Amino acid sequence: MLILIPIVFLLVAAVAILILNWLRPNYGLTWFISVGVSLVVWMGLIYLRIRLIQSIQLAKWLPVDLFSTSPSLILDRYSWPYAMGISTLLLVTILTAAARSRFQLSPVAWAGSVGMTGIGLLAVCAGNPLTLVMTWVAIDLIELLLVLNTARDDQMTRRAVVAFAARLVSIYVILAAVMVSRSQGSILNLTTVDPKAGIFLIVGAGLRLGVLPLHLPFSADLPMRRGLGTMLRSISSVSGLVLLSRLQGAIIPAEWAPFLITLSAIATLYASVMWMLAADDLAGRPYWVIGMAGLAILCVFQGAATGSIAWGLMMLLGGGMSFLFTARTKPLFALPVLTLVLMTGLPFTPTANGFEGLFSGSFAAWKIMAILAIVFLGLGFWRYVTHKGDPLAGMERWVQVTYPLGLFLLPIIQITLGFFGWPGSRTIGIWWASTLVIVLLGTSIVYFELVIRKSGVEIQERRQWVNIFQRPARFLAAFFSLDWLYRLVGYTFDTVGGFLGRLAFVLEGDGGVLWTLLLLALLLSLLQKGIGG
Repeated sequence: MLILIPIVFLLVAAVAILILNWLRPNYGLTWFISVGVSLVVWMGLIYLRIRLIQSIQLAKWLPVDLFSTSPSLILDRYSWPYAMGISTLLLVTILTAAARSRFQLSPVAWAGSVGMTGIGLLAVCAGNPLTLVMTWVAIDLIELLLVLNTARDDQMTRRAVVAFAARLVSIYVILAAVMVSRSQGSILNLTTVDPKAGIFLIVGAGLRLGVLPLHLPFSADLPMRRGLGTMLRSISSVSGLVLLSRLQGAIIPAEWAPFLITLSAIATLYASVMWMLAADDLAGRPYWVIGMAGLAILCVFQGAATGSIAWGLMMLLGGGMSFLFTARTKPLFALPVLTLVLMTGLPFTPTANGFEGLFSGSFAAWKIMAILAIVFLGLGFWRYVTHKGDPLAGMERWVQVTYPLGLFLLPIIQITLGFFGWPGSRTIGIWWASTLVIVLLGTSIVYFELVIRKSGVEIQERRQWVNIFQRPARFLAAFFSLDWLYRLVGYTFDTVGGFLGRLAFVLEGDGGVLWTLLLLALLLSLLQKGIGG
């Protein structure tokens, strides 16, 4: 029952913040309440760490013949790290919001972040596919409504609707996994997965992680790209990553493994390069998510699903450091540097378990692509956190306290989760892979600082980078962004709509009665022939 308390508390608090802001607008009061709610939930989840494992059935659906399972929640060592990560990101987002005042302060965005965190906790604690699918639908609907509300033209609206439709495909894939399990005489749950259904779950999670489509548009003139936008993207992705962490053992058929692993490695490397070359961290955010998710999926293909948690938390908390680190001082720069170190897989760091999931076993060519992907992700992270930001010294005193405190929580909680978070999290990792990543990443950063940045020319503007990456990157970006699919769907809708419009014009015009009588005569003749036959 305790598992339900933080979820209900967050959802009720989100509604209360909206009502309060409507009745008595006061930025300071709503911010203080948002911080208080986030802090209480964060501390409550720390307490629940000593009360694992907890499960609760939300309702019993009848008839049993139709609904073999009912919605339920479970808090265990696979879901708790993600729950803790989401609540930490919420607390940091609210604490650092005042430092992003030039993007406008928005109590509505804070209420949205609080409410989305409540739904995100439902998703990561889902005890069966039914509960997971229900939370996916809720997250997708909320995201669709927010994007439609900020869409500036018909093209953005159409892209949002098609993206929502692509997310619905992931739900149908999960339902297909349920049907496959039932055909085998078993009930699919998230603790023991039938290998025949496992491939459907991986595909469903892959769709969920934003590969198809690559991303949804966010309005640049609203305060949701850094705050609420970060929460939306993170929670939507984590709701798929938590599914990967439960797919233990050999999930995919052995004959499919080389092909799927190679494709995933190529996609991960592509996403990491695009993240490194993006105009800024917000433009590259979809690639950061796909790159980290690709590393997580590779761990699952290797039969080391717990390693996916390490990359999921790096996507969540490491990405939070990049996207929320907007005000800069020299002492604060130690925090993103620490986050970058945590990405290298050193012994007893959180990603050490992720390195074991990727690089254990015999050598394969795709492992080189995985190492390069980690290096490019790290180099892109360095590039964005070293950009010039807002001066923290000129802000109010209380902002100079809450902002560093919030950022400080990101690497500290990540380190703590690496020690006490999930099974196998505390490990020494793979020394040769970690060493290779450190050498390549260190060399790349030195070259970037001494040659590229010193020249005053941005990395995406340098001719050698353009010649190497621009053409293939543009082709792959055009393909994976699904602009061609948006145009195809739009053309199909326009064609069908035009045909129906002409048909309606004919039937409703002066000759409509004659056409109706003709169609009726044809129908009667067909029925008479069928009866006579």
